[in-house]
Amino acid sequence: MASLKSIQEWHRFPNVLFVCIHGKAIMGRSQETATSRRVLGMRRFAHVPGTLYRIMEGVRRAKAAHMLAHSQIRAEVIDRNGQSLGEAELPLDTLRSPKALIRRVTPADKRRWDRVVAGAKQSVLPYPPISVEPCSELGTKIEDIGFDFGGNP
Repeated sequence: MASLKSIQEWHRFPNVLFVCIHGKAIMGRSQETATSRRVLGMRRFAHVPGTLYRIMEGVRRAKAAHMLAHSQIRAEVIDRNGQSLGEAELPLDTLRSPKALIRRVTPADKRRWDRVVAGAKQSVLPYPPISVEPCSELGTKIEDIGFDFGGNP
């Protein structure tokens, strides 16, 4: 076990996850599963203003949060190799969707949408983090995502 003395010491171990028990930090490898990362505590990611992110998982959650006046959402940032860079509260206006429409055709689609809207009505979003990766301008802004109700255009 190693004692975690300061934030500077945390930054000297960028690829290691920590969990504190009775003031002691237990180190684990960054290759742990996503479940282990949530249990141990995920490393924080520092958002740099101007950076954009493509949503890999969580377009509905981001759209519902935007529609109900949230300005940020919790996200796990993943690099192009699939490695987690950490977790952060990201501004919704920095997110880009790979799809322009959210499907709401079947009763199952409607239930999925209703669940995320119910969560977005809370002052603190109860969702697990969405998954994103840094990207260029490509993709649809959250505010521009529409809905597919199954009708003809």
